[in-house]
Amino acid sequence: MGDGTYVRKGANKILSVDRSFPDVLMRGNARKILQARQIVEIGALDVVVANATRKDIRGIEQALFKLKAARGNFHQIIHCDLDFHSCIIHATKHEILVEMNQILRKYLREATMEISQIPGVLEQLRLHEGLVEAIMARNLAAARKLMSSLLRAVERLVNTHLALEFDSPE
Repeated sequence: MGDGTYVRKGANKILSVDRSFPDVLMRGNARKILQARQIVEIGALDVVVANATRKDIRGIEQALFKLKAARGNFHQIIHCDLDFHSCIIHATKHEILVEMNQILRKYLREATMEISQIPGVLEQLRLHEGLVEAIMARNLAAARKLMSSLLRAVERLVNTHLALEFDSPE
């Protein structure tokens, strides 16, 4: 009493927000993250399409190029996909969205690692390409449609995967 505050050994595990990949799916976080991405990323397109500079668009194009080049390297694909979507958020120049994206990036990485192992998810590259073209053309309707299609396709695969995982006999 009156001597100060002590932190017990192992307290970092109690306070940690780290979750294992199966835990991300089991708690429904993958679905929640996909829903959050739909809200944030589709909403962000209004600002991106209207205000993205040539430099912003070049950054998005470079991220897409790196994503294409990563084909076959699973971990690199995850990193490049997160960078691609981060470039879109950065093009908003909205400090709060950028900060939220950085905070969520860890959870996005976990969910993306788990989600990307589902067969069919990584075949969505053509939608990424179309999204870049729509942003370059300043076509908001097309950009929103492509981002929505991309996220819905991933969500369908996640839902199918979860249904199969929970329905399969042990």
